[in-house]
Amino acid sequence: HGGFQLPSKLVRQKLVSRDEKTTLLVLIPTSFPTYATFTSNGSNRTVFAPWLYRKQLMEFLHELLVDVPRDTEVLLTGNPVIEYERFFDHSIELLLRAELFVLPLATMIFIWLVREIRLLALPPLVLLCSLALSAGCSVPLAKWTPLSPDVPPAMVSVLLAVSLDYSLFMLSRFMENKSKALDREDNAEILLCQTGQTILVSGGLIAIAFFGAFFLPEQNLHSAGLVLGITVVCSMVVNICLSPALLYLFGERLTEDGSNGNDEHQWGSIGLNGLSGSERDALVGEEVFVKHSSSRGWLRLMRLIERWPRMAVCLVFL
Repeated sequence: HGGFQLPSKLVRQKLVSRDEKTTLLVLIPTSFPTYATFTSNGSNRTVFAPWLYRKQLMEFLHELLVDVPRDTEVLLTGNPVIEYERFFDHSIELLLRAELFVLPLATMIFIWLVREIRLLALPPLVLLCSLALSAGCSVPLAKWTPLSPDVPPAMVSVLLAVSLDYSLFMLSRFMENKSKALDREDNAEILLCQTGQTILVSGGLIAIAFFGAFFLPEQNLHSAGLVLGITVVCSMVVNICLSPALLYLFGERLTEDGSNGNDEHQWGSIGLNGLSGSERDALVGEEVFVKHSSSRGWLRLMRLIERWPRMAVCLVFL
């Protein structure tokens, strides 16, 4: 600009790749038209139109790409280019389709691990509550900092993964405690104190990782990290508070198998208060009191890993 030229050494260091096959050309516009004039009913009307700058810039760049040297590939980048091409980008739609494709697989995993189809009505309810709370907490953030259009799809993806994962924690532990014939008060206490603590630690670490994006220099990553961190915290709070409450209120009805009240596996047949210390530790701790047919395959896998640990490590790295 004004006859000033950068030193050739600086140009090679900053704008030319080491193999000298790629060159970065920086274009700095000198004017930013943000107002457009339209003629309506015989009168001119001037309106604020920030998109006009991107439109004129893309038209200019496309003119440059009409006649490029042979064996040369020209790629456009930068915020104006990204924002302009976003209107023709279908990646968000493809992302949502991928999430819908994964949901049946997640449902099959829930059925295999929980073994109670009627309990599958609870995870969608918890997911919707988490989504509503996350969106409500993110609205004030949108007024404080601009959010990228890619943030909502990423928010939904993270929410699906985290909420379904935590719901699986709760339901599997609930069925495990129920198989030990614990009453619903003790079952809910274990869900809150033990499973809830696991979810709290897991969600806290994930939220810290997302909030760490606030210290990155890119502005788009600031807002994305804050929204995703808020999403994880909201999902964590909803799963810790709402899931045990729903299981306490409706868990017995959703898992009734039609047996009579004398069945030894009915609610209330065994309570923690009437057990000795060793019996309580066996029920609440890590010891398996009742062996299920659904866990035999897992136990066999653990025995194989215990027998051949080196082979297991090699398979993981492969």
